[in-house]
Amino acid sequence: MAGEDYLKGGAVYPFEYGEKVKAYLRRGAKELPGFDMYPNPQVGYGALCVRDSLPV
Repeated sequence: MAGEDYLKGGAVYPFEYGEKVKAYLRRGAKELPGFDMYPNPQVGYGALCVRDSLPV
């Protein structure tokens, strides 16, 4: 069945993978000077730092 390609262990892979990527990117974000609260509507979670985001 076509649906079996996306299901394994009750989790839908595309959704699960996207959530994991977002968590990695949030973890590696750097705070910007002049902002006290994160996330905020102007800068979100801060500056993206790929080096600190992805586990190696």
